[in-house]
Amino acid sequence: MIKQWMAILFCAALITTTLPASADDAATIAAATKLNTLLSETFDKTGKFPADVKPTFHATVLKALTLIPNDSPQHADAAKLRAAFEARQPKINKIGPLKYAAAENPKIKIGQLDKSYGMLKGPFILENPNTFPIADVQVSCSVYASSGTAIKEYNFTVYEAVPAKDKKRVTGFNFGFWPDQGKSISCNTVGYQKR
Repeated sequence: MIKQWMAILFCAALITTTLPASADDAATIAAATKLNTLLSETFDKTGKFPADVKPTFHATVLKALTLIPNDSPQHADAAKLRAAFEARQPKINKIGPLKYAAAENPKIKIGQLDKSYGMLKGPFILENPNTFPIADVQVSCSVYASSGTAIKEYNFTVYEAVPAKDKKRVTGFNFGFWPDQGKSISCNTVGYQKR
C-alpha cells in the first residue's frame, strides 16, 4: 500500500515538472484514478481515510485535474474524475480543519504588455499563497486569435524566489514573438520549486 501511495504522490508531483503536457496529463489521470478508486472503497463508505492517506492528497489531485486543458487528449477522463472529486470534497471539508494545508500553485497577474516590433514584452506579478517560500516558477501562456483559437504558447521558468505569502514583481519580461493574428493572452503557473 505504501508503494502505491509513493507512486500516486510521484504522479501528483508531476504537475510541478517540465514533462510534455500530454505525459503530465496522463500521469495526473493515473494518480487521480488510483486515489478515486481507493477513496470510493474506503472514505465514501466509512467516512474515514486509510491510515497512509492524508486528506490533503484529495485537494492536491483535484487541483491537478483542473489544470488539464480542454484541448488535452485526457480532458474527457479529467472531467469525469473531477466531477467525482468535486462531489467528495465538501464531505472531506466537513471532517474538520486539516492538519496540513494543500500547497497551491502561485498566481500570476499580467500587467500592461507591449506588442510593438512583433515582440511581446511587459511586467507581471507572481503571488505565492503558500506558507513556505518558492522559486523557479513555471509559467504557461496561450495566445488566442479573435476566433478564440489558441495559436501560440509561451512556456518559461521565472528564476526568482518568492517569499511565503508574498509577491514578486517581474518587469520588462520578453515573452517572445507575438503572432500577427494574436488578440489576447492567458497565463497560468504550472509548477514551482519549494525553498
